[in-house]
Amino acid sequence: MHSTMKARIHATLFAIGMSCILHSQAAWAHDGRKPITFYDGGWENIQISNAIAIYIISKGFERDAVNVESNVPKMQAAMENGTMDVNLEMYNNLMAEWVNAQVDAGAIVELGQTYESASQGFYVPTYVIKGDSARGIKAIAPDLKGVADLARYAEAFRQSNPDKEAMLVNCIPGWACREINLIKLATYGLDKELNSIEPATENELNKIVLKEYEAGRPFVTYYWAPSAIPSMIDLTLLEEPPYELACWASIEKVLTPFQPGVPAERACAYETIPILKYATRKMVEDNPDIVSFLRSMFIGTQTMGELAAYMHRERASPEETALHFLKNYRSNWEKWVPDSVETRVSKALTQ
Repeated sequence: MHSTMKARIHATLFAIGMSCILHSQAAWAHDGRKPITFYDGGWENIQISNAIAIYIISKGFERDAVNVESNVPKMQAAMENGTMDVNLEMYNNLMAEWVNAQVDAGAIVELGQTYESASQGFYVPTYVIKGDSARGIKAIAPDLKGVADLARYAEAFRQSNPDKEAMLVNCIPGWACREINLIKLATYGLDKELNSIEPATENELNKIVLKEYEAGRPFVTYYWAPSAIPSMIDLTLLEEPPYELACWASIEKVLTPFQPGVPAERACAYETIPILKYATRKMVEDNPDIVSFLRSMFIGTQTMGELAAYMHRERASPEETALHFLKNYRSNWEKWVPDSVETRVSKALTQ
């Protein structure tokens, strides 16, 4: 492999490690009020969103706010009982029944979009399909277009890997997509063809993807956008049957209780959705000024992709990425807050 590719991948691995270190603020409150708590599900986008909101709240509103590292089941329980205040990136399509039930019960309140479009799916390195002459990689699946084609190329994937297994780098345990992906595999008839690797963290998921890519080996990986990885390396999204409500209902039917290897009647692509914010009813009632800011907080899909790429390129933490946003995207966030809050945030940025 060319040294430039190695240098870029190794630098990226270091950056990912740095970006996933949680820098939670100390849980103290100088005004005697409980810190406002934000759900940190462990992925980069939500950590960037949280860091932006926490800085504005702490510097502009002079209130304490903290990340709470958690997973989906714990987040749901905490928002139900009011011990976690805000989720800035709720993937409604992965937990629609729970979200709808909590909204109907008045336990949580929607605060609008954080960004307008998020997609998920199965990717392969483009060199699997087209090869890469510069790296000496031959195409092993030239007609691979969608998941329906994977079965006939599974043996080629196996023979091209040192452990003789065809790998799917799956979603992280504790994220709702893990079980959905396994149901999809079973429904597509691929659960016996692809070995599901389940990283413990996004950092580990990215390391596996980049390691396999650096080695030029074939693999399938779940990933999402906006995010940095699909823009940093050449991946191709595999086609699936188009999303349909009835199809997704068949997946949800076997999702609870989840049983490995049990297929749905049919499977299809994830729905491309806006990413919405939610807060508990108590948070909304007790903090109208901050909730007004959170309702106005809209980062946008393109900007989020730019911030994720910045974080990797500059080896930045989520907090450093938030500072980059606040200093360089002023026209985005100044309209989210009253003038007095904007003044205090701007002053803090110069110190």
